[in-house]
Amino acid sequence: MSGSGLGPIVDPSQLSCPTTPVSWAKDVAPLFTSRDTAHMLQVTGGRLDLSNAQSTEIWAYKVYGYVANGYMPPGNPWTQAMVNTFGCWIQGGFQP
Repeated sequence: MSGSGLGPIVDPSQLSCPTTPVSWAKDVAPLFTSRDTAHMLQVTGGRLDLSNAQSTEIWAYKVYGYVANGYMPPGNPWTQAMVNTFGCWIQGGFQP
């Protein structure tokens, strides 16, 4: 994932998030398909595993920039609701 072509990164701290924390297991993990996971493992040389909360947390702001700007997943951008869910997970402190 290079920075080339990346539009302005939206700050997830500006989102209006639910009072109930967004969790990895219930809300975020289901956003990533097995295809997304396999693709990111390939393009990052195994460094980003979207099926793993800790790995995704390390890359969260970069991933957020890509999904918020419609660059990821390739060919199938997330809906605004999906982007907001991921951003609220970041804003909420990466709840398990």
